[in-house]
Amino acid sequence: MGEQCVEIYKVTANSLYEDKKDEYPSYNEAYTGNFELLDNTLFEKVKDLRNEIPAELLTTNSTVIGQPDAGDWGGIYFETTHGEEKKYWLIDKMESNLPATLIPFVEKIESNIESINN
Repeated sequence: MGEQCVEIYKVTANSLYEDKKDEYPSYNEAYTGNFELLDNTLFEKVKDLRNEIPAELLTTNSTVIGQPDAGDWGGIYFETTHGEEKKYWLIDKMESNLPATLIPFVEKIESNIESINN
């Protein structure tokens, strides 16, 4: 639990934030965090992620994709606002549990998180 296990970031059109609650997201509702603004140099590393959301993700009705955190490989919580609608997903990080069309997006998210933490 906490900082060792959960890292949640929020990317807006102009800023990057880090959640300070570090609570595990629910499968049943969108996450409500306690977000703190990060330096703009970090935002520059991840600002394009919002433009790379696969259409397949936006059209799926499931909020759980694969078996996120079923093992020690972890999962990703991803949330976006599409029009007026807030959408969120818990996504498996194990490639064999994902549709092939989502693998590049998951890799991009992981790459972005790594660049923030370096």
